[in-house]
Amino acid sequence: MSKSPSPVEADAGGAGARPRSAVESLKEHGPTIAVLLVLAGVAYWGYRSEWKIPGLSGSRSNGSGGEAKGGGEHEAGDRGARIVPPESPAKDCPLDRTRIEFPSADALGRAGLQVATVREQPMTATVGAPGEIDYDPTLVARLSSPVTGRVWRVEKEVGERVRKGDVLALLDAARVGDLKAEFLQALTQLNLRTTTLENLKAAGGAVPARQVREAEASLRDGRVRLFNAEQALVNLGLPIKGKDVEKLSEEALATRLRFLGLPESVAKSLDPETATSNLLPLTAPFDGLVAERAATPGEVVDPTRNLFVVADLRRVWIVMGVRLEDADRLAVGQPVDFQPDGHPDEVLRGKLSWISTSVDEKTRSMRARAVVDNPKEHFRARTFGTARITIRDAPKAVTVPGDAIQREGRCRFVFVRLTDTVFQVRQVRAGVSSGGLTEVLEGVRPGEVVATTGSFLLKSEVLKGRLGGHAD
Repeated sequence: MSKSPSPVEADAGGAGARPRSAVESLKEHGPTIAVLLVLAGVAYWGYRSEWKIPGLSGSRSNGSGGEAKGGGEHEAGDRGARIVPPESPAKDCPLDRTRIEFPSADALGRAGLQVATVREQPMTATVGAPGEIDYDPTLVARLSSPVTGRVWRVEKEVGERVRKGDVLALLDAARVGDLKAEFLQALTQLNLRTTTLENLKAAGGAVPARQVREAEASLRDGRVRLFNAEQALVNLGLPIKGKDVEKLSEEALATRLRFLGLPESVAKSLDPETATSNLLPLTAPFDGLVAERAATPGEVVDPTRNLFVVADLRRVWIVMGVRLEDADRLAVGQPVDFQPDGHPDEVLRGKLSWISTSVDEKTRSMRARAVVDNPKEHFRARTFGTARITIRDAPKAVTVPGDAIQREGRCRFVFVRLTDTVFQVRQVRAGVSSGGLTEVLEGVRPGEVVATTGSFLLKSEVLKGRLGGHAD
């Protein structure tokens, strides 16, 4: 009969059993080890990413273990920025007064955002346009003979400077001689009728009253005839009054009529014995230059033909072609600087005087005109150049960098920094832009700080947050 092993023998037998291998132990505890490794990895990722899950912006916790924010507040984007919408959104700009709050300055720095201070400084904005110098039509005279005649002598050539009243040419017109004769006859008859009436009145009652009345009527008729003769000569530029010459001798009166209207310098050059009384001077109506001449001695001319063009170049027009996109920014009275081609150091200055109401069919641009002074008369008509129209000149304009202004629909806004990590959407009314700056007419004050480079990222965060808020 076999004997049962004693406790000592059992213990000895257990101690002598075969030990387990490492592989068997790994198989037994492997799942537990894997779970621990995964949890460690999740913990490390959460530490590095601040427990922000990319793409989930609508229903996140507030980062402190609580429930998601109520009242429209939520986190947006992968930077952990919290979007706080305004309590009473504006109808024209729902984003106005929305706040975007970053968890830390580091998170804000990773966004690559840059800021700038709102400044008050002089602001000048201009619109450029090609232009051309042209005559001012109110200072251009196209002169022709008032009556049919012949060119007797030419006194001025193209390019010569003339003064008002200078003789450009002398014309020989028979009509002039006829009108001078009519004036002389009317003056003689008036003198005779005046003497006759004086004699009748001196006779007293010896002369019938009817005869006196007839003499008075004849005198009135004589005055009318003399007046008409005077006016006929005035219309030709030959002013003369009967009362001024009635006391002259016949010889002196004839000489006066022969050289009527001629400057003394021209009259001295003529022989009183042989000079015709048909001479009519063609004179300059104002100071200027002879721009054109079409008169040749001996030619027969009439009122339909221009003989001279006299232009005053001390004031000219600048005719410009303005782009359609700039046309609405123009206003009559705006300053204009014109730099003629080939003259980099000289500028003509004036003001915008006219803006076309139609578009040029060929260039599809708007025509505009400025009146400018050309005191030295250096620049002539048909000279091309570049015009700069000043559309805004403010000595104290509130300005921000152009990339600070964002747009959503019809709303323009900037991001104003409230604290180191908080920005607020601020609706603005923008003015003109120049040199990378934009004038802000309303919405921000000098000294405030706005986001510039990277502000479009803030815009995208706000828009994504707004969509997330609607999704809730």
